[in-house]
Amino acid sequence: MPNIFYICNRKGALLPRLNGMNENKADIAAAARVRFGAYLKSRRMRCTSERLAILEAVMEHPEHFSVEAFGERLEARGFHVSVATLYNTFDLLCDAGLLRCHRLNHKGAEYERVVPGQNHIHLVCTDCGNVTEVRNPALSDQAMAAGRHGRFTPSYFTMYVYGLCARCKRKRQPRN
Repeated sequence: MPNIFYICNRKGALLPRLNGMNENKADIAAAARVRFGAYLKSRRMRCTSERLAILEAVMEHPEHFSVEAFGERLEARGFHVSVATLYNTFDLLCDAGLLRCHRLNHKGAEYERVVPGQNHIHLVCTDCGNVTEVRNPALSDQAMAAGRHGRFTPSYFTMYVYGLCARCKRKRQPRN
């Protein structure tokens, strides 16, 4: 059974947080269900089957995704949900700290699930829009330590590095 601690979300509601967790998918999903349920209860909202199905699918998806691609994935599984429901549920999941929204490139908003303790850097190619995630524990520790300035307690960081990927760099180099 995972250890559950509590943190405050952006609106000041107390929500469960999983600490000391390995990358066990069952633990991640269980903690996410508990946290989302507590979040919805704190806002006096219903925990509907649609919201739970979306949460389950988000927790199974390890990469970035758009709302449209996510909706298509649910449709392929035989689960129909409106685009409006997806956007509304994604907003709730972001506020509950279970999903992050990124505007990494010209493709529009992309989302990724949140796994506690797994900060990473996004390398974004300004030519093709490809996004590569890099985990650097030393840099992550430095960023979190820098955030502990004064009375500030950081919970996560996001870093974007823009430039050219190796493929686009090769395309731009003149051939001899």
